[in-house]
Amino acid sequence: MVSRNDVAKEAGVSPTSVSYYINQSGYVSEAAGKRIQAAIDKLHYRPNQMAKSLKTKNSRQFVFLCNEIRNPFFAQLIADATTAAYERDYSILFSNVIDDEAYLTKLCGYQASGVFLPSARVSKEVVEAIQRMGISVVMLNDASWKQMPEGVTQVRSAAEMVYPQILQHLKENGYKRFTFVSSAPDAEHRKNDDKAQIFLRMTGLDPYKDVLYNVNTVQEAEKKILMDWSPKEEPEAILCSNDFVAQGVIYALTELGVSVPEQVGVVGYDNIVSSQFYIPSITSVDFGVEKLGSTIIDMLIECVEGKPVEDLVIPPVLVPRESTNRLKKIEK
Repeated sequence: MVSRNDVAKEAGVSPTSVSYYINQSGYVSEAAGKRIQAAIDKLHYRPNQMAKSLKTKNSRQFVFLCNEIRNPFFAQLIADATTAAYERDYSILFSNVIDDEAYLTKLCGYQASGVFLPSARVSKEVVEAIQRMGISVVMLNDASWKQMPEGVTQVRSAAEMVYPQILQHLKENGYKRFTFVSSAPDAEHRKNDDKAQIFLRMTGLDPYKDVLYNVNTVQEAEKKILMDWSPKEEPEAILCSNDFVAQGVIYALTELGVSVPEQVGVVGYDNIVSSQFYIPSITSVDFGVEKLGSTIIDMLIECVEGKPVEDLVIPPVLVPRESTNRLKKIEK
Protein backbone atom coordinates (compact mmCIF):
# COMPACT_ATOMS: atom_id res chain seq x y z
CA MET A 1 0.00 0.00 0.00
CA VAL A 2 1.32 3.40 -0.99
CA SER A 3 1.96 5.67 1.99
CA ARG A 4 2.21 9.41 2.43
CA ASN A 5 5.95 9.01 2.87
CA ASP A 6 6.16 7.37 -0.58
CA VAL A 7 4.40 10.38 -2.11
CA ALA A 8 6.75 12.76 -0.30
CA LYS A 9 9.81 10.86 -1.55
CA GLU A 10 8.54 10.81 -5.15
CA ALA A 11 7.70 14.54 -5.04
CA GLY A 12 10.93 15.53 -3.30
CA VAL A 13 9.12 17.19 -0.38
CA SER A 14 8.54 16.43 3.29
CA PRO A 15 5.62 14.25 4.51
CA THR A 16 4.34 17.34 6.31
CA SER A 17 4.05 19.20 3.00
CA VAL A 18 2.07 16.28 1.58
CA SER A 19 -0.28 16.48 4.59
CA TYR A 20 -0.67 20.22 4.15
CA TYR A 21 -1.47 19.76 0.46
CA ILE A 22 -4.00 16.94 0.93
CA ASN A 23 -5.78 18.48 3.91
CA GLN A 24 -5.38 22.08 2.70
CA SER A 25 -4.23 22.87 6.21
CA GLY A 26 -0.96 24.70 5.59
CA TYR A 27 1.09 26.58 3.01
CA VAL A 28 2.50 24.65 0.04
CA SER A 29 4.07 26.48 -2.89
CA GLU A 30 2.47 26.14 -6.30
CA ALA A 31 5.48 24.26 -7.68
CA ALA A 32 5.55 21.82 -4.75
CA GLY A 33 1.78 21.31 -5.04
CA LYS A 34 2.13 20.31 -8.70
CA ARG A 35 4.89 17.81 -7.84
CA ILE A 36 2.80 16.34 -5.03
CA GLN A 37 -0.25 15.95 -7.25
CA ALA A 38 1.88 14.34 -9.97
CA ALA A 39 3.25 11.88 -7.39
CA ILE A 40 -0.25 11.11 -6.12
CA ASP A 41 -1.43 10.39 -9.67
CA LYS A 42 1.63 8.31 -10.55
CA LEU A 43 1.51 6.18 -7.38
CA HIS A 44 -2.32 5.98 -7.28
CA TYR A 45 -2.20 7.16 -3.69
CA ARG A 46 -5.44 7.32 -1.75
CA PRO A 47 -5.53 9.09 1.64
CA ASN A 48 -6.44 6.99 4.66
CA GLN A 49 -9.92 8.33 5.41
CA MET A 50 -10.14 6.56 8.75
CA ALA A 51 -6.91 8.12 9.97
CA LYS A 52 -8.09 11.48 8.72
CA SER A 53 -11.42 11.06 10.54
CA LEU A 54 -9.64 10.38 13.83
CA LYS A 55 -7.94 13.74 13.51
CA THR A 56 -10.93 15.77 12.29
CA LYS A 57 -13.59 13.85 14.30
CA ASN A 58 -15.62 13.61 11.10
CA SER A 59 -15.40 10.48 8.94
CA ARG A 60 -17.78 12.02 6.38
CA GLN A 61 -19.66 8.73 6.48
CA PHE A 62 -23.26 8.11 7.51
CA VAL A 63 -25.06 4.89 8.37
CA PHE A 64 -28.64 4.45 7.15
CA LEU A 65 -30.68 1.72 8.84
CA CYS A 66 -33.88 0.63 7.09
CA ASN A 67 -36.99 -1.14 8.40
CA GLU A 68 -37.16 -3.26 5.26
CA ILE A 69 -34.58 -2.60 2.58
CA ARG A 70 -36.71 -4.41 -0.04
CA ASN A 71 -39.41 -1.79 0.42
CA PRO A 72 -39.17 0.66 -2.51
CA PHE A 73 -39.74 3.53 -0.06
CA PHE A 74 -36.32 2.93 1.45
CA ALA A 75 -34.81 2.32 -2.00
CA GLN A 76 -36.04 5.76 -3.12
CA LEU A 77 -34.90 7.38 0.12
CA ILE A 78 -31.39 5.88 -0.07
CA ALA A 79 -31.00 6.73 -3.77
CA ASP A 80 -31.80 10.38 -3.06
CA ALA A 81 -29.63 10.41 0.08
CA THR A 82 -26.67 8.83 -1.74
CA THR A 83 -26.74 11.52 -4.44
CA ALA A 84 -27.01 14.29 -1.85
CA ALA A 85 -24.19 12.79 0.23
CA TYR A 86 -21.94 12.48 -2.81
CA GLU A 87 -22.52 16.12 -3.70
CA ARG A 88 -21.44 17.08 -0.17
CA ASP A 89 -18.39 14.75 -0.17
CA TYR A 90 -19.98 12.22 2.22
CA SER A 91 -20.63 8.51 1.78
CA ILE A 92 -23.33 6.15 3.08
CA LEU A 93 -23.38 2.64 4.53
CA PHE A 94 -26.85 1.11 4.69
CA SER A 95 -28.32 -2.00 6.24
CA ASN A 96 -31.57 -3.58 7.28
CA VAL A 97 -32.39 -3.14 10.95
CA ILE A 98 -31.49 -6.38 12.71
CA ASP A 99 -32.83 -6.98 16.21
CA ASP A 100 -29.37 -7.23 17.74
CA GLU A 101 -28.02 -4.33 19.76
CA ALA A 102 -24.40 -5.55 19.49
CA TYR A 103 -24.62 -5.70 15.67
CA LEU A 104 -26.18 -2.26 15.33
CA THR A 105 -23.71 -0.56 17.65
CA LYS A 106 -20.84 -2.35 15.87
CA LEU A 107 -22.12 -1.16 12.48
CA CYS A 108 -22.44 2.40 13.73
CA GLY A 109 -18.99 2.17 15.31
CA TYR A 110 -17.17 2.14 11.96
CA GLN A 111 -16.21 5.79 12.43
CA ALA A 112 -19.72 6.93 11.47
CA SER A 113 -20.34 10.65 11.80
CA GLY A 114 -24.11 10.26 11.86
CA VAL A 115 -26.87 7.66 11.79
CA PHE A 116 -30.37 7.65 10.32
CA LEU A 117 -32.75 5.04 11.69
CA PRO A 118 -36.48 4.30 12.05
CA SER A 119 -37.96 4.23 15.55
CA ALA A 120 -40.29 1.29 14.84
CA ARG A 121 -37.53 -1.34 14.76
CA VAL A 122 -34.97 -0.14 17.28
CA SER A 123 -35.08 0.30 21.02
CA LYS A 124 -34.40 3.40 23.06
CA GLU A 125 -31.39 1.58 24.54
CA VAL A 126 -29.81 1.10 21.09
CA VAL A 127 -30.27 4.79 20.25
CA GLU A 128 -28.68 5.82 23.55
CA ALA A 129 -25.76 3.42 22.96
CA ILE A 130 -25.14 5.05 19.56
CA GLN A 131 -25.30 8.50 21.11
CA ARG A 132 -22.73 7.51 23.75
CA MET A 133 -20.28 6.94 20.90
CA GLY A 134 -20.65 10.62 20.04
CA ILE A 135 -22.64 9.91 16.88
CA SER A 136 -25.41 12.25 15.71
CA VAL A 137 -28.82 10.59 15.26
CA VAL A 138 -31.69 11.54 12.94
CA MET A 139 -34.73 9.32 13.43
CA LEU A 140 -37.75 8.59 11.26
CA ASN A 141 -40.34 8.62 14.01
CA ASP A 142 -42.95 6.06 12.93
CA ALA A 143 -43.67 4.57 16.35
CA SER A 144 -45.14 5.92 19.59
CA TRP A 145 -42.36 6.32 22.15
CA LYS A 146 -43.22 7.60 25.60
CA GLN A 147 -39.95 9.52 25.78
CA MET A 148 -37.52 10.30 22.98
CA PRO A 149 -33.81 10.24 23.95
CA GLU A 150 -32.47 13.75 24.37
CA GLY A 151 -30.52 15.10 21.41
CA VAL A 152 -32.24 12.97 18.75
CA THR A 153 -33.49 14.92 15.73
CA GLN A 154 -36.82 13.60 14.46
CA VAL A 155 -38.43 13.37 11.03
CA ARG A 156 -42.14 12.55 11.17
CA SER A 157 -45.05 12.32 8.78
CA ALA A 158 -48.03 13.83 10.64
CA ALA A 159 -50.33 10.88 9.92
CA GLU A 160 -52.93 12.22 12.36
CA MET A 161 -53.53 15.06 9.86
CA VAL A 162 -54.40 12.79 6.94
CA TYR A 163 -56.30 9.85 8.46
CA PRO A 164 -59.54 11.84 8.88
CA GLN A 165 -59.31 12.59 5.13
CA ILE A 166 -58.67 8.93 4.33
CA LEU A 167 -61.66 7.75 6.36
CA GLN A 168 -63.92 10.42 4.84
CA HIS A 169 -62.77 9.46 1.32
CA LEU A 170 -63.50 5.79 2.02
CA LYS A 171 -66.94 6.47 3.48
CA GLU A 172 -67.82 8.68 0.51
CA ASN A 173 -66.97 5.73 -1.73
CA GLY A 174 -69.34 3.46 0.18
CA TYR A 175 -66.92 1.46 2.31
CA LYS A 176 -68.51 0.53 5.62
CA ARG A 177 -65.98 -1.75 7.31
CA PHE A 178 -62.25 -1.24 7.87
CA THR A 179 -59.19 -3.42 8.48
CA PHE A 180 -55.63 -2.25 9.09
CA VAL A 181 -52.52 -4.18 8.03
CA SER A 182 -49.71 -3.34 10.45
CA SER A 183 -45.96 -3.88 10.64
CA ALA A 184 -46.15 -4.25 14.44
CA PRO A 185 -45.42 -7.83 15.62
CA ASP A 186 -48.74 -8.21 17.50
CA ALA A 187 -51.47 -6.29 19.33
CA GLU A 188 -49.38 -5.97 22.48
CA HIS A 189 -46.68 -4.15 20.47
CA ARG A 190 -49.01 -1.98 18.35
CA LYS A 191 -47.23 1.15 19.64
CA ASN A 192 -44.48 0.11 17.17
CA ASP A 193 -46.76 1.26 14.32
CA ASP A 194 -47.83 4.87 14.79
CA LYS A 195 -50.26 4.74 11.86
CA ALA A 196 -52.06 1.72 13.32
CA GLN A 197 -52.38 3.55 16.63
CA ILE A 198 -53.89 6.59 14.94
CA PHE A 199 -56.26 4.41 12.88
CA LEU A 200 -57.53 2.59 15.98
CA ARG A 201 -57.94 5.81 17.93
CA MET A 202 -59.99 7.46 15.15
CA THR A 203 -62.19 4.46 14.34
CA GLY A 204 -62.60 2.94 17.81
CA LEU A 205 -62.03 -0.50 16.29
CA ASP A 206 -60.70 -3.55 18.11
CA PRO A 207 -56.88 -3.95 17.97
CA TYR A 208 -57.29 -7.71 18.33
CA LYS A 209 -59.98 -8.24 15.68
CA ASP A 210 -59.60 -5.44 13.15
CA VAL A 211 -55.82 -5.37 12.63
CA LEU A 212 -53.59 -7.90 10.84
CA TYR A 213 -50.12 -7.81 12.40
CA ASN A 214 -46.52 -8.63 11.53
CA VAL A 215 -46.68 -7.70 7.84
CA ASN A 216 -43.64 -5.95 6.34
CA THR A 217 -43.28 -7.21 2.77
CA VAL A 218 -45.32 -8.03 -0.33
CA GLN A 219 -44.92 -11.75 0.37
CA GLU A 220 -46.03 -11.43 4.00
CA ALA A 221 -49.04 -9.34 2.93
CA GLU A 222 -50.13 -11.93 0.38
CA LYS A 223 -49.77 -14.76 2.88
CA LYS A 224 -51.59 -12.89 5.65
CA ILE A 225 -54.59 -12.05 3.44
CA LEU A 226 -54.84 -15.60 2.09
CA MET A 227 -54.63 -17.15 5.56
CA ASP A 228 -56.26 -14.70 7.99
CA TRP A 229 -58.68 -12.50 6.04
CA SER A 230 -62.24 -13.33 5.02
CA PRO A 231 -64.57 -11.22 2.85
CA LYS A 232 -67.44 -9.33 4.48
CA GLU A 233 -70.94 -8.80 3.14
CA GLU A 234 -70.51 -5.01 3.24
CA PRO A 235 -67.88 -3.18 1.16
CA GLU A 236 -64.62 -3.14 3.11
CA ALA A 237 -61.48 -1.03 2.94
CA ILE A 238 -58.06 -2.36 3.92
CA LEU A 239 -55.59 0.29 5.09
CA CYS A 240 -51.91 -0.64 4.91
CA SER A 241 -48.86 0.70 6.74
CA ASN A 242 -47.14 1.33 3.38
CA ASP A 243 -47.53 0.92 -0.39
CA PHE A 244 -45.23 -2.10 -0.51
CA VAL A 245 -47.66 -4.02 1.70
CA ALA A 246 -50.66 -2.65 -0.23
CA GLN A 247 -49.31 -4.26 -3.41
CA GLY A 248 -49.23 -7.65 -1.70
CA VAL A 249 -52.76 -7.16 -0.37
CA ILE A 250 -54.13 -6.38 -3.84
CA TYR A 251 -52.30 -9.37 -5.32
CA ALA A 252 -53.83 -11.71 -2.72
CA LEU A 253 -57.32 -10.27 -3.21
CA THR A 254 -57.00 -10.88 -6.94
CA GLU A 255 -56.01 -14.49 -6.24
CA LEU A 256 -59.15 -14.84 -4.11
CA GLY A 257 -61.32 -13.45 -6.90
CA VAL A 258 -62.15 -10.32 -4.91
CA SER A 259 -62.63 -7.20 -7.02
CA VAL A 260 -60.65 -4.06 -6.13
CA PRO A 261 -62.11 -1.47 -5.65
CA GLU A 262 -65.73 -2.70 -6.14
CA GLN A 263 -65.75 -5.18 -3.21
CA VAL A 264 -62.67 -4.09 -1.29
CA GLY A 265 -60.74 -0.82 -1.34
CA VAL A 266 -57.02 -0.68 -0.56
CA VAL A 267 -55.05 2.28 0.79
CA GLY A 268 -51.25 2.46 1.08
CA TYR A 269 -48.87 5.04 2.51
CA ASP A 270 -45.59 6.63 1.26
CA ASN A 271 -46.65 7.17 -2.39
CA ILE A 272 -43.74 5.25 -3.87
CA VAL A 273 -43.27 5.61 -7.63
CA SER A 274 -44.63 2.16 -8.52
CA SER A 275 -47.98 2.82 -6.78
CA GLN A 276 -49.27 4.96 -9.64
CA PHE A 277 -48.36 2.25 -12.18
CA TYR A 278 -49.79 -0.72 -10.27
CA ILE A 279 -53.07 -2.23 -11.51
CA PRO A 280 -55.24 -0.87 -10.08
CA SER A 281 -53.23 2.23 -9.16
CA ILE A 282 -52.98 2.52 -5.39
CA THR A 283 -54.54 5.26 -3.29
CA SER A 284 -51.70 6.47 -1.09
CA VAL A 285 -50.36 9.23 1.13
CA ASP A 286 -47.54 11.43 -0.09
CA PHE A 287 -45.04 13.10 2.22
CA GLY A 288 -42.24 13.92 -0.17
CA VAL A 289 -40.18 10.71 -0.26
CA GLU A 290 -38.49 11.87 -3.48
CA LYS A 291 -36.72 14.66 -1.54
CA LEU A 292 -36.63 13.12 1.94
CA GLY A 293 -33.21 11.51 1.53
CA SER A 294 -31.46 14.78 0.68
CA THR A 295 -33.28 16.53 3.54
CA ILE A 296 -32.02 13.92 6.01
CA ILE A 297 -28.45 14.32 4.70
CA ASP A 298 -28.69 18.09 5.24
CA MET A 299 -29.95 17.50 8.78
CA LEU A 300 -27.16 15.02 9.57
CA ILE A 301 -24.47 17.36 8.25
CA GLU A 302 -25.81 20.24 10.33
CA CYS A 303 -25.83 17.97 13.40
CA VAL A 304 -22.22 16.92 12.74
CA GLU A 305 -21.22 20.58 12.37
CA GLY A 306 -22.76 21.34 15.76
CA LYS A 307 -25.55 23.50 14.39
CA PRO A 308 -29.01 23.47 16.04
CA VAL A 309 -31.40 21.32 13.99
CA GLU A 310 -35.16 21.48 14.44
CA ASP A 311 -37.37 18.40 14.21
CA LEU A 312 -39.09 18.05 10.84
CA VAL A 313 -42.85 17.38 10.75
CA ILE A 314 -44.10 16.75 7.21
CA PRO A 315 -47.78 17.38 6.43
CA PRO A 316 -48.98 14.38 4.39
CA VAL A 317 -51.29 14.61 1.38
CA LEU A 318 -53.90 12.04 0.37
CA VAL A 319 -53.51 10.87 -3.25
CA PRO A 320 -56.75 9.11 -4.32
CA ARG A 321 -56.39 6.54 -7.11
CA GLU A 322 -58.22 3.57 -8.61
CA SER A 323 -57.86 1.20 -5.65
CA THR A 324 -60.53 3.11 -3.69
CA ASN A 325 -62.48 4.73 -6.55
CA ARG A 326 -65.47 2.44 -6.01
CA LEU A 327 -68.31 4.76 -7.01
CA LYS A 328 -66.88 5.55 -10.47
CA LYS A 329 -66.27 1.84 -11.04
CA ILE A 330 -69.87 1.04 -10.15
CA GLU A 331 -71.18 3.84 -12.38
CA LYS A 332 -69.40 2.30 -15.35
